[in-house]
Amino acid sequence: MLKIKLTPFAALLALALTSPSMTRAQSKEDFDALKKRVVELEAETKKLKVIAADDKQVVVQQEQSKLKLSDAITELKLYGDVGVRYQYNQADFQLDAPQAVGSTAFSAAKSGNVPNVNQQSRFRFKLRLFADVKLGDQFFGGFGLSTNQASDANYQNFSGGYDKFGIYIAKAFLGWKPNDWFSVIVGKQDNPFYTTNLVWDPDIFPQGIVETVDLGKLLFPDNKKFSLQLVALQGAFHDNDESAVGHSAGTDAWQFAEQLKATYKFDKDTSLTLAPGFMTYTSANLNGLLNNRAFSGPQDVLPAAAAVQTQTVTTTTATTTVKYDATGKQTITTTPTNITTTITTFTPPTGSPRTVTQTVTNTQHQVTVATGVVNAALKNQTFVSTKTTGGGTVTVTSPVGATPGAETRNLNILTAPGDLTFKLAGLKTQIYWDMAYNFSGGQRFTEEYLMNSNPLIVNNHTERDNLAWLIGVKLGQNKKAGDWSLSADYREVGLTSVDPNINDSDVGLSALNIRAITGCAIYNITDSLSARVMYSHGWNLKNNLIGGEATGGAAIANLNSVDVVQFDLGLKF
Repeated sequence: MLKIKLTPFAALLALALTSPSMTRAQSKEDFDALKKRVVELEAETKKLKVIAADDKQVVVQQEQSKLKLSDAITELKLYGDVGVRYQYNQADFQLDAPQAVGSTAFSAAKSGNVPNVNQQSRFRFKLRLFADVKLGDQFFGGFGLSTNQASDANYQNFSGGYDKFGIYIAKAFLGWKPNDWFSVIVGKQDNPFYTTNLVWDPDIFPQGIVETVDLGKLLFPDNKKFSLQLVALQGAFHDNDESAVGHSAGTDAWQFAEQLKATYKFDKDTSLTLAPGFMTYTSANLNGLLNNRAFSGPQDVLPAAAAVQTQTVTTTTATTTVKYDATGKQTITTTPTNITTTITTFTPPTGSPRTVTQTVTNTQHQVTVATGVVNAALKNQTFVSTKTTGGGTVTVTSPVGATPGAETRNLNILTAPGDLTFKLAGLKTQIYWDMAYNFSGGQRFTEEYLMNSNPLIVNNHTERDNLAWLIGVKLGQNKKAGDWSLSADYREVGLTSVDPNINDSDVGLSALNIRAITGCAIYNITDSLSARVMYSHGWNLKNNLIGGEATGGAAIANLNSVDVVQFDLGLKF
């Protein structure tokens, strides 16, 4: 039964309409006004009946639902997104410096060569499904599934002749929140840090332990304008076999990152956010990572310096001389000769110009033996015989390339993202920035990236290699149908400034030693369906930064220029 509660005014109105004496006392105008009010009350009553009917229908549907949840789950939220993308990228790769001995000019190696350009066009898609659950008042958890196994990508290429595609675990976590200012989460989870895509790729879900302390709610809960949060991550980055030989080979890679995020709201439309932080890693080897331009074994093994190859041919020859003296007494002299021929070839192994050197070495050890044999018929005669023992041996020696150890070593990075948000002509506007500086960049330049491992190439490390920074502006926001946003930013990323295994894979295709401009436009077709276009153009920060891991091995900085275009259509549910 629908129950309707009347306000005191409505009760008095009803009494007035049912009282004959009061009705007679009113003028015609007052009566018409009361009549109009009655009509309005009847309309409101009908509306309440409809709402009550809808609520009853919802209850009936819930009772008939076949979805059964554990009694421990007090709330379940399912959500996700589907997207399709067309991506085109073009990269102009650097050419290695000349390897021949005595050649030093970079231009000599590049003269007359066709530009080393790679073009790639792909149709891609993504599917992600997430679930968040509450387990009472303090505990919670969740999981997520996604296409593409790589840490820095969700989109999967359409390929494989209509083969089916794999689904991977993107998130799996449990959390505890005993009060409104502290929480801890264990597992693979959303990135807990306030950041841009300068240091972190937006597709990465860190794994490990995250603690969040809301200092604002703890220390000044009544201040609604200022908020302050401390976030700490102990990230389980890579697991190694503890019995492996060597400290870095037997040590697990852990990432430790902390951030203090402060936001001050001047009014409902204007705010300033500053979020300084610091990250470092344990010194450990990495192997088999799948992210774009991964700096890990085995792909980061460098080719041998100058590609020098040595071929050694050893031939053993024995000369035997049988001599009879004037009385016919016999002596035998054996002269073994080892002939060693060494051929050293420098890059290129064929063609012209090239350098080939050959060295021949003879080694002799003569032995004369008097046998005691007497043959008067052969007196004063000499007999010589030469015999080659076998066809000789050939030994080919190729130099072994350098292997960087401890790919996570010498990363001690200060970060400082932030933004200023305000209204401009009634439009939400945001000026945002980010900065990263690696205090151990000089050691990483030499020890991990092996930039001076080739004696024919000299690379000088500078402070610019240690620094990455970004500045950008965004207009608009995307919440409902018809919303739009435009953003543009400029960045510079030094060779030793950030971790190449977690930086953005879209802008610059994850390359280091790059500067880039990026523009992006998003339009909401409906509340949940949006279209996006992004263009980025990048070029190298320091010219002719070649050798080591820049252009060899993992090739983390081998681009002269790079262009990336993406067209997306995405649906959130």
